Amino acid sequence: MPVKSFLKIQILLLPAMLCVPVTSHAGPVKTPPVRTGPIRSVFIMPASPKEGRDPFFPDSTRIYETGVVATVSHVPEITSLKIKGYSVVNGQPMIIINNHSFMVNDEGDVLTSGGRVHIRCLEIKASTAIIEANGQRLDLHF
Repeated sequence: MPVKSFLKIQILLLPAMLCVPVTSHAGPVKTPPVRTGPIRSVFIMPASPKEGRDPFFPDSTRIYETGVVATVSHVPEITSLKIKGYSVVNGQPMIIINNHSFMVNDEGDVLTSGGRVHIRCLEIKASTAIIEANGQRLDLHF
């Protein structure tokens, strides 16, 4: 068989050979494991220049100064909350807590001796008010 005709046969058979699936007789095909969620990046702040540096400001020492994270958070005291007034406006009860007025379902920040406290007024009764502050429910009497 001449070389030219052999090359023509190979060129004609090449597309047919590419369409034939290749299977393995070693056993069943294993599928890759399915990922359940997105991959999250983890960043660790270096404590010294040996551990790493800021790529945008390589001479900065700012990241080493803020490497220590405070674990104790300041929680203002909620025992200093006092009801200073009670009234009825358009048939709806209203109270004043530490110089801030609240009606039912109102939210706001109140100043205390320990700092600001976010309060939500849940219910106002005849002699008590139920509020939520710092994730706790309180009954304030007036």
